[in-house]
Amino acid sequence: IENKEVLSTWKDRAVVQSTQKVRFGKGRYLLACGFSNGYLKLFSCDKKFNCIRIVKAHQGKINKLHVTRINQHPFCLTESDDKRIRLWNINSQITALRTWNFPQKTIIGGTYYNHKVMILFQGTQVIFVNLIKGNMFKRVDVGVSGIARGLTFGRQPKVLAVLDINKLSFLGIKN
Repeated sequence: IENKEVLSTWKDRAVVQSTQKVRFGKGRYLLACGFSNGYLKLFSCDKKFNCIRIVKAHQGKINKLHVTRINQHPFCLTESDDKRIRLWNINSQITALRTWNFPQKTIIGGTYYNHKVMILFQGTQVIFVNLIKGNMFKRVDVGVSGIARGLTFGRQPKVLAVLDINKLSFLGIKN
Protein backbone atom coordinates (compact mmCIF):
# COMPACT_ATOMS: atom_id res chain seq x y z
CA ILE A 1 0.00 0.00 0.00
CA GLU A 2 1.39 3.34 -0.97
CA ASN A 3 0.80 6.45 1.11
CA LYS A 4 -1.64 7.87 -1.44
CA GLU A 5 -3.77 4.70 -1.10
CA VAL A 6 -4.46 5.28 2.63
CA LEU A 7 -8.01 6.60 2.69
CA SER A 8 -8.30 7.53 6.34
CA THR A 9 -6.71 6.87 9.75
CA TRP A 10 -7.88 6.88 13.35
CA LYS A 11 -5.73 7.60 16.40
CA ASP A 12 -6.74 6.68 19.91
CA ARG A 13 -5.10 6.61 23.34
CA ALA A 14 -6.21 3.00 23.91
CA VAL A 15 -5.09 -0.12 22.04
CA VAL A 16 -7.47 -2.03 19.78
CA GLN A 17 -7.76 -5.55 21.26
CA SER A 18 -10.31 -7.12 18.90
CA THR A 19 -12.17 -6.25 15.70
CA GLN A 20 -15.08 -7.65 13.69
CA LYS A 21 -17.05 -6.39 10.72
CA VAL A 22 -20.78 -5.72 11.17
CA ARG A 23 -23.05 -6.06 8.14
CA PHE A 24 -25.95 -3.58 7.90
CA GLY A 25 -28.05 -4.46 4.89
CA LYS A 26 -26.70 -5.30 1.47
CA GLY A 27 -23.12 -4.15 0.95
CA ARG A 28 -23.03 -1.81 3.97
CA TYR A 29 -20.55 -2.53 6.73
CA LEU A 30 -19.32 -1.11 10.00
CA LEU A 31 -16.23 -2.09 11.92
CA ALA A 32 -16.65 -2.98 15.62
CA CYS A 33 -13.55 -2.52 17.80
CA GLY A 34 -12.97 -3.48 21.43
CA PHE A 35 -10.35 -1.34 23.18
CA SER A 36 -7.94 -1.84 26.09
CA ASN A 37 -9.79 0.84 28.12
CA GLY A 38 -13.11 -1.08 27.98
CA TYR A 39 -14.73 0.95 25.19
CA LEU A 40 -16.65 -0.55 22.29
CA LYS A 41 -16.54 1.66 19.20
CA LEU A 42 -18.16 1.39 15.78
CA PHE A 43 -16.53 2.88 12.71
CA SER A 44 -18.06 3.60 9.32
CA CYS A 45 -16.37 1.86 6.41
CA ASP A 46 -17.90 4.01 3.70
CA LYS A 47 -16.07 6.86 1.97
CA LYS A 48 -14.45 8.04 5.20
CA PHE A 49 -13.35 6.10 8.27
CA ASN A 50 -15.28 7.77 11.12
CA CYS A 51 -16.08 6.69 14.66
CA ILE A 52 -19.89 6.81 14.74
CA ARG A 53 -20.78 5.11 18.05
CA ILE A 54 -18.98 4.76 21.40
CA VAL A 55 -20.00 3.04 24.62
CA LYS A 56 -18.11 2.21 27.82
CA ALA A 57 -18.74 -1.53 27.60
CA HIS A 58 -16.57 -2.90 30.43
CA GLN A 59 -14.43 -1.89 33.39
CA GLY A 60 -11.50 -3.95 32.06
CA LYS A 61 -10.05 -4.31 28.58
CA ILE A 62 -12.17 -6.00 25.93
CA ASN A 63 -10.28 -9.16 25.03
CA LYS A 64 -12.63 -10.53 22.40
CA LEU A 65 -15.69 -9.54 20.51
CA HIS A 66 -17.93 -11.56 18.25
CA VAL A 67 -20.60 -10.22 15.89
CA THR A 68 -23.66 -12.36 15.20
CA ARG A 69 -27.02 -11.90 13.50
CA ILE A 70 -30.33 -12.95 15.04
CA ASN A 71 -33.31 -12.63 12.70
CA GLN A 72 -31.11 -10.62 10.31
CA HIS A 73 -30.28 -8.02 12.98
CA PRO A 74 -26.67 -7.46 14.15
CA PHE A 75 -25.64 -8.11 17.75
CA CYS A 76 -22.21 -8.04 19.37
CA LEU A 77 -20.78 -10.14 22.20
CA THR A 78 -17.88 -8.70 24.20
CA GLU A 79 -15.61 -10.47 26.69
CA SER A 80 -13.52 -8.53 29.18
CA ASP A 81 -10.94 -8.80 31.94
CA ASP A 82 -13.73 -7.70 34.30
CA LYS A 83 -14.96 -11.34 34.02
CA ARG A 84 -18.12 -10.35 32.16
CA ILE A 85 -19.53 -11.20 28.78
CA ARG A 86 -22.12 -8.79 27.43
CA LEU A 87 -24.61 -8.95 24.57
CA TRP A 88 -25.12 -5.67 22.69
CA ASN A 89 -27.83 -4.61 20.27
CA ILE A 90 -26.17 -2.66 17.46
CA ASN A 91 -28.60 -0.13 16.00
CA SER A 92 -28.67 3.68 16.04
CA GLN A 93 -27.15 3.31 19.52
CA ILE A 94 -25.24 0.49 21.20
CA THR A 95 -27.54 -0.97 23.84
CA ALA A 96 -26.58 -3.61 26.43
CA LEU A 97 -29.12 -6.44 26.50
CA ARG A 98 -27.57 -9.07 28.79
CA THR A 99 -24.58 -9.51 31.07
CA TRP A 100 -23.09 -12.81 32.18
CA ASN A 101 -20.56 -12.97 35.03
CA PHE A 102 -17.98 -15.75 34.99
CA PRO A 103 -15.57 -16.34 37.88
CA GLN A 104 -12.90 -17.82 35.61
CA LYS A 105 -11.43 -16.56 32.36
CA THR A 106 -13.55 -17.48 29.37
CA ILE A 107 -13.09 -17.24 25.65
CA ILE A 108 -15.86 -16.50 23.19
CA GLY A 109 -15.84 -19.26 20.59
CA GLY A 110 -18.67 -17.89 18.50
CA THR A 111 -22.33 -18.69 17.99
CA TYR A 112 -24.27 -21.47 16.33
CA TYR A 113 -27.79 -22.80 15.74
CA ASN A 114 -29.04 -19.87 13.72
CA HIS A 115 -26.69 -17.68 15.76
CA LYS A 116 -28.85 -17.94 18.89
CA VAL A 117 -26.44 -19.97 21.04
CA MET A 118 -23.15 -18.60 22.40
CA ILE A 119 -20.23 -20.98 22.84
CA LEU A 120 -17.82 -20.44 25.75
CA PHE A 121 -14.67 -22.32 26.58
CA GLN A 122 -13.82 -22.44 30.28
CA GLY A 123 -11.08 -24.71 31.58
CA THR A 124 -11.87 -28.16 30.19
CA GLN A 125 -15.52 -27.40 29.45
CA VAL A 126 -17.48 -26.20 26.43
CA ILE A 127 -20.46 -24.19 27.70
CA PHE A 128 -23.61 -23.45 25.69
CA VAL A 129 -25.66 -20.33 26.46
CA ASN A 130 -29.01 -19.43 24.89
CA LEU A 131 -28.69 -15.76 23.85
CA ILE A 132 -32.46 -15.19 23.74
CA LYS A 133 -33.27 -16.73 27.15
CA GLY A 134 -29.90 -15.94 28.74
CA ASN A 135 -29.48 -19.36 30.35
CA MET A 136 -26.67 -21.94 30.23
CA PHE A 137 -28.30 -25.11 28.97
CA LYS A 138 -25.42 -27.52 28.39
CA ARG A 139 -21.84 -28.24 29.47
CA VAL A 140 -19.52 -30.72 27.80
CA ASP A 141 -16.26 -31.69 29.52
CA VAL A 142 -13.62 -32.63 26.93
CA GLY A 143 -11.41 -34.11 29.65
CA VAL A 144 -8.07 -32.40 29.04
CA SER A 145 -6.19 -29.67 30.84
CA GLY A 146 -7.54 -26.83 28.71
CA ILE A 147 -9.04 -25.55 25.49
CA ALA A 148 -6.92 -23.17 23.42
CA ARG A 149 -9.57 -21.89 20.99
CA GLY A 150 -12.70 -22.87 19.16
CA LEU A 151 -14.73 -22.45 16.04
CA THR A 152 -18.45 -22.77 15.44
CA PHE A 153 -20.31 -23.58 12.26
CA GLY A 154 -23.06 -20.94 12.03
CA ARG A 155 -26.39 -22.60 11.32
CA GLN A 156 -25.20 -26.10 12.15
CA PRO A 157 -25.13 -27.46 15.71
CA LYS A 158 -21.41 -28.26 15.57
CA VAL A 159 -18.38 -26.91 17.43
CA LEU A 160 -14.67 -27.48 16.86
CA ALA A 161 -12.54 -27.21 20.01
CA VAL A 162 -8.77 -26.86 19.63
CA LEU A 163 -7.23 -28.34 22.75
CA ASP A 164 -3.94 -27.38 24.38
CA ILE A 165 -2.50 -30.75 23.41
CA ASN A 166 -2.13 -32.12 19.89
CA LYS A 167 -5.79 -32.96 19.59
CA LEU A 168 -8.98 -31.56 18.02
CA SER A 169 -12.47 -32.31 19.30
CA PHE A 170 -15.37 -31.99 16.88
CA LEU A 171 -18.61 -31.84 18.83
CA GLY A 172 -22.00 -32.49 17.27
CA ILE A 173 -24.37 -30.94 19.80
CA LYS A 174 -28.13 -31.39 20.08
CA ASN A 175 -30.23 -29.19 22.38
